[in-house]
Order: sequence, then C-alpha cells, then structure tokens
Amino acid sequence: MQGMLHYRSKVAAAQEDLRRVLVLAGAATMLALGVMAVAQAQTSQTPPNLAPAQQPGSAEPEVVGRLRTVEQALNQTQSEVSGSQQPNFPQASSTVEAGLRTIRELPQQAQGQQDWREARQKLEQVQQFLRGERPDQQQVASALGDAAKAVGTLATSMSAGGEASGQARSGSGAAR
Repeated sequence: MQGMLHYRSKVAAAQEDLRRVLVLAGAATMLALGVMAVAQAQTSQTPPNLAPAQQPGSAEPEVVGRLRTVEQALNQTQSEVSGSQQPNFPQASSTVEAGLRTIRELPQQAQGQQDWREARQKLEQVQQFLRGERPDQQQVASALGDAAKAVGTLATSMSAGGEASGQARSGSGAAR
C-alpha cells in the first residue's frame, strides 16, 4: 500500500511539472505573439495622410501577417486541447485573448466587415466556454477550430486589399 502512495505522489509530481512546463510554454508563446504585435504595430504606424494609396491586392501585409499568426496559434491550441488528457485551458484562454486584442486593433474600416464581426464573435464564444469552472474539452476544441477558420477568413478578405476595404467603407456610409 505504501508503494502505491509513493507511486501516486511521483505521478502527481510529474503531472504538476508538466503543467508548469505547459504554462511556461504558453506564457512564452503569448509573450512572443505580443512582442511581434507590438513590433508590427510600431512599424506600421504612419500618419494617415502619408500612407500610400491602397491598390487592389495590396492589403496591409502586417495586418494579414498578424491575423495569420493568430490563426496558426488558434489551430495549434486547438490540437493541443483536443489531444490532451489534461488540456491547458489557461494557455488556450491567453491565446484567445491575444486573438481578440489583435482583431480589435485592426483598422476601423476592417471592423465594419462581416468577416471581422464573425471572427470576433467566434473568439468571444471560445472565451465564454473557457470561463466555466470545468470547461468542456470537446466544446472548447471545436470552438477553437471555428475561431481559427473565422480569423483565416478575415485574413483572406483583408488580403483582398482595396476591394474588401472599399466594400466596408461604402457599406458603412451613404446608401448606394
């Protein structure tokens, strides 16, 4: 019996070590995403009057790159959540929060698009699922996948350049 207790304490210690490593890895990932976002934001901040004219197909590459990074992080988190016996929900939550920050920092014209609203809604839905005391692993994994697809769709529409942003501008202003 004592051997069994000793074995359980080793297992518990190993699980605790694994949790710590996963939390640290998640924190490092989030820090890297944050640093990349700040660096990209600093390099892309030019006065509106000095910005080059947008041409079709010339969407802001920094914005699209940031969205693709968020999409990849969500996909990776989704596969980690779905493939783990003890998913790291705090890391998933951090990834979702970083994604929400990224899409909220998009230019105002992008925020009028249906794709933007859909991505925001999917990310907020994942956030809701993660807030519970004991999140449902399958539900969170599925919602993470949906959010990744929505962010990918938003990135694709942003990379369409002038067409997508022109639709957003004309749709938010005067009637056609």
